[in-house]
Amino acid sequence: MSRHGLRSAAPIESSAQDPPSGTARWGPARIGPSVRANAALVAIGAVGLVLRVLTSVTYRPALAFVQDTFDYLENAAVLQPGLVRPSGYPAFLRILSVAGSIAVVPVVQHVLGLSTGVLLYALLRRLGVGAWMATLGAAPVLLDSYQIYLEQFLLAEAVFEFLVVVAVVLLLWHECPSPMACAGVGVLLAGAALTRAVGVVLVAAAVLYLVIGRAGTRRVASATIAAAVVLGAYATWFSVAHGRFALGAYEGYFLAGRVAPFADCRGLEMPPLERPLCDPRPVPERPNSDWYVWNAASPLRRPVVAPGTDRNAVAGRFAARIVRHQPLDYLGTIAGDVWRYFGPGRETGPDDVPVGAWQFRTSFVADQWRPLQPPADRHVSNWASPGASVASGVTIAAHGYGLSRVEPTLYRPTARWLRGYQRFGYTQGPILGAGLLVGLCAGLGRLPPPQRRLRRSAAFLAGSGLLVVVAPAATSVFEFRYLIPALTLLPAAGAAGTALLHQRLQARRRPSRAAPIAAPRA
Repeated sequence: MSRHGLRSAAPIESSAQDPPSGTARWGPARIGPSVRANAALVAIGAVGLVLRVLTSVTYRPALAFVQDTFDYLENAAVLQPGLVRPSGYPAFLRILSVAGSIAVVPVVQHVLGLSTGVLLYALLRRLGVGAWMATLGAAPVLLDSYQIYLEQFLLAEAVFEFLVVVAVVLLLWHECPSPMACAGVGVLLAGAALTRAVGVVLVAAAVLYLVIGRAGTRRVASATIAAAVVLGAYATWFSVAHGRFALGAYEGYFLAGRVAPFADCRGLEMPPLERPLCDPRPVPERPNSDWYVWNAASPLRRPVVAPGTDRNAVAGRFAARIVRHQPLDYLGTIAGDVWRYFGPGRETGPDDVPVGAWQFRTSFVADQWRPLQPPADRHVSNWASPGASVASGVTIAAHGYGLSRVEPTLYRPTARWLRGYQRFGYTQGPILGAGLLVGLCAGLGRLPPPQRRLRRSAAFLAGSGLLVVVAPAATSVFEFRYLIPALTLLPAAGAAGTALLHQRLQARRRPSRAAPIAAPRA
């Protein structure tokens, strides 16, 4: 045991003999044994590659999601911190703009998706998980149809997943990561947080992992300071552009929209600025959270405030007051949405973003979007009118770099085939729930030192996967898009937990090395 309470990990055992001195480590003689040793991953990776090639050929140049994609492209064109969403993904788009074609973006994102699966497999093997179980842990990222389809969108999920998994690999590869590796973890997770704001909770999870593992002050400080420097630099940039030291300017709106559908202001003392935010309609007659955030008729948009008043801050204070006043309603809303993520199938209600938004399209005529009056807001300027279908320019990317017009194309034969694959080719919610439970519970009880590292890793993967799902449920809305990043963590947690259970079962069945001495007969 090291002085930090963690032991160094043993190197991965190779299925082939080490090459003789002077032989190239990765020469042709090594390829065959490596492929045979990882045959399951190679086979599943090949299928995942074919599915991604078909998706890229079917939907050109890329897919777009209502206003999110347009905002990303707009921020990439001017490269400034976004008010609604952080600018990590726009920076990624800006880098790829050197290619001159927006079609490059989904191709790179498909490569990142495949790389994410391979990294997860390598990490699980490093932790001592068998080849087949490690392949199952990486399979959802490689084969899940919703994952593959989302990679074709101009959305941040693929980049976010890759940054998170690289950080997790750095954190868990060695039993005691070096201070430099811990700093890398902090930088990568801060970058993930600037790609999708939910990544902030993963920074806290990584620091907590190091503290619980008694990794030492230097390592904890390295991760914390590195993340703080990146996030602080971005907040400073945001302050220069928008006059506020923060990562965004809409978190108050989002949280107020989360609580507005159930907020009960009767008998609650609140400042005059917050009182108009209470919706007088009965709870069953209220719209969903998105309506409160974006619609011009929302109480969050109507209050008259003095010049210079921060409406986002007023909305945030109102939301915090309602959470303190109705904590059980707030927790019940979060728990209900999280529970839906782990249910079978993919079902959405009339107030949800339709699951059809994330299913392979077979035509340019999209499903009806929402029965509610669409918002009149500059950030959501091109939603469909009530009862109308979403235009093809919304479903398929209608704007390229510099917001120039791009003519979309769709190849229907492969689109129908991909839609047929999606009927069964996705990760069911109960499977993710099982991965969560096994990852958290497999290590309960006393364990010998060799198994404690696997217990910590499984618990960290499971806890982080749960945070990725809980955070948007607590601050935004229910949407199956927010479940996709959990495909990188929860199945891997289940694979690690299952391997730990197998090791514990083998240890119980293994006979003692020394046979007991028979007692003399009387």
